[in-house]
Amino acid sequence: MFTRRAKTVIISHQLFVIMPPAFKWAEPLVWKCLQFVLNRFDHCWVPDNQDFPNLSGKLSHLAGVPSNIRLVGPLSRFSLVNPEQFINPLPSDFPGQYYLVVLSGPEPQRSIFEEMLTQQFSALRLPVVMVLGKPGEKVLSSSGNMIKVSHLNTLEMAFLFKNCQLVVCRSGYSSLMDLAVFGKKTLLVPTPGQTEQEYLAEHLKESGQAFCVPQSELSLRLHLHIAMQYGGIRILKQEGRLHDAIAALGY
Repeated sequence: MFTRRAKTVIISHQLFVIMPPAFKWAEPLVWKCLQFVLNRFDHCWVPDNQDFPNLSGKLSHLAGVPSNIRLVGPLSRFSLVNPEQFINPLPSDFPGQYYLVVLSGPEPQRSIFEEMLTQQFSALRLPVVMVLGKPGEKVLSSSGNMIKVSHLNTLEMAFLFKNCQLVVCRSGYSSLMDLAVFGKKTLLVPTPGQTEQEYLAEHLKESGQAFCVPQSELSLRLHLHIAMQYGGIRILKQEGRLHDAIAALGY
């Protein structure tokens, strides 16, 4: 949305779009068109940090960024939650050393990923909580050391993130910003065909923060152990930068 009759702000971490391999040749042209569009706004806010290692890599840190760019730090619903407010949604007898699966994204890949993880975690008999990413449903099931829940509120999710030993999830940018609040060890499995997620996962792997693997090659028996050797998503703090950016608008 854009109008010249108001002060305008666009918020995005994708200042440079990663094209599929067959269209790699078109990237410079796509980037040039995107910079033209972004520069029409009065401000371009990027939810990331400048220093390395950051979350978005070359999606927002290449030369030629818009002149109106401002890095406002990561944006997450968990940033301002007090740990004393966290709510434990797990049964009292559930193992404390559990894995957390957070499912998201479009169908049919969300369901394919869920089925794959269900089968592999069941075979390993590891304690796991799976949040299915279905806010419109009310599902809660338990089988052995596996709990599946359709959706949890912010305080319940914060507890699970804080106390799990490792997170398995997609590498969408919103998920990464949530993980950066807690500094969690993570196994990233990009949604097949989504070049942005594939790049972000590789970026975090190369910076030593998280292990990633294509969905078609996923083996929890092997890859959970490897993911535990990585340092974890670096904790990034908001530090009031969004508030300062809003205040600078002059309203």
